[in-house]
Amino acid sequence: MGVGHVSHTVGQTAKKRKVTIYDLAKEAGVSTATISRVINRSPSVDYETRHRILALCAKHNYRPRIVKNKEPHVGVLIEHHVQLQMGLSDYFAGIVSGATEYAYQKKLELSVLLFESQDLRNPEDVVAFLLEKDVSGAIFVAPPVDAGYIYALHRIGFPYLSIASRFQSEEINSVRTDNVAGVVNSVHYLSGLGHRRIGFVTVDMDHYDAIERQEAFVRTMGQLNLPFEPHDVVRLPSNTTDHKRLGYDAVRVIIQDRSRLPTALICLNDDLAMGIIRGLSDQGISVPADLSIVGFDDYPYAQYMTPALTTVRNRIYDMGYLGCEIVERWIRGTPQKISRVLESQLIVRGSCQSPRKT
Repeated sequence: MGVGHVSHTVGQTAKKRKVTIYDLAKEAGVSTATISRVINRSPSVDYETRHRILALCAKHNYRPRIVKNKEPHVGVLIEHHVQLQMGLSDYFAGIVSGATEYAYQKKLELSVLLFESQDLRNPEDVVAFLLEKDVSGAIFVAPPVDAGYIYALHRIGFPYLSIASRFQSEEINSVRTDNVAGVVNSVHYLSGLGHRRIGFVTVDMDHYDAIERQEAFVRTMGQLNLPFEPHDVVRLPSNTTDHKRLGYDAVRVIIQDRSRLPTALICLNDDLAMGIIRGLSDQGISVPADLSIVGFDDYPYAQYMTPALTTVRNRIYDMGYLGCEIVERWIRGTPQKISRVLESQLIVRGSCQSPRKT
């Protein structure tokens, strides 16, 4: 029997009661032991059989070990290599905090799970991973823009949401921040102060926010007819999760040619900005008297820095809270089709001023 050819008998059963392991075994034409081995990812089951069984599990929303009246279990999933690039920073913490608060209010079970993308190359691998973790719905944080496992879950109708990423297909359910408006407002603000030599400091990684923010910066500089050279974008290696340290070390690159030193910098995130401000201070360069700095994300410490950091406030917490709400509603029978962009806001503090007249 091919994938997706589910008998009318099981379909009728699913409307009256939950599908059991015995129903699945009968439909798939295998023993209950085989069903159990597939769910527990045993390598002893051949590819075709495993694929057919997992397709049935997904179609009938079968969840092993579910007890009566058990609340949904939402998984917040982060790719291990993304976590290594960015660290479990205030960014991830804010998203998880929002999801946790919603789960607490609704008495849901919630887990934070790390995974390797190469382990989820095939659709059945994605379903098997989530079934193994007893997850009813999945929130993926900052998945790469080519993440095949997102498309796989979309195709089989498993409750999911992508946070802080954007896919070519508008059908993919996602919630993300308005990176473009944040960058545009930052460049316009600095230009309004009189800055014309503006730089952008980012990290060399395939994270959607990093890509979109850099592209928005280059585009906005051109639209305002501000002078721009390729070296005005400083791309730092993603060889550490400590972006504060990365920003601190980047100062040596930024100031190596004082004749081309910008009068203002926009940073990928507040961690980079914090490190850069400290590094500039150690080199005798004052912020904002000598160089203005704009951060991104408005982490909790930004307002307590010296000087207090001008930054783009993103609704990081709200992405997690809303994401958990969307997935929970889907689990409970209301499929979601959503592509939502949450507004950003430039928060002006003390790290920017008009450039010195020369």
